[in-house]
Amino acid sequence: MSTRLPATITADDSINRFEALVGRAQPPPAALPSRTPANERSQSDPPGLGRSIIIASTGTITFVLIAVTAGLMATGTSLASSFGIGVFAALWGGGGFGAMIGGVVHIHRSGARAEYPPVVGTPLDLSPALLPVWPSHTSVPGRRS
Repeated sequence: MSTRLPATITADDSINRFEALVGRAQPPPAALPSRTPANERSQSDPPGLGRSIIIASTGTITFVLIAVTAGLMATGTSLASSFGIGVFAALWGGGGFGAMIGGVVHIHRSGARAEYPPVVGTPLDLSPALLPVWPSHTSVPGRRS
């Protein structure tokens, strides 16, 4: 039995092993000189997916924790019990809901705008001026009262 060694894609150490695994390995692009530092984002760029998820999860965890704890304390539950149930509800429900909302907001903001062609003047136009005159003639018999 022969021992097989994995083939190397390139000798360049700057390629991520995951990108090489999924087949997207490319040499890094040459850096172009810019006026802004590399770590500074443009104000027009939307936040990334991870940042959107973290922001939304943090907000929903905080909101659920405060709402559940305050709601249970208002019903007369002890502070420790209210806080414990609030932490559980916040981490279990608030974190997942926040992650979903963060992902949806990111996709909505970064996605291409959908264009809907106008239906005016097409066969799909159902404006009252284009409908048949009243009384309409249908194949279904009926009486008007």
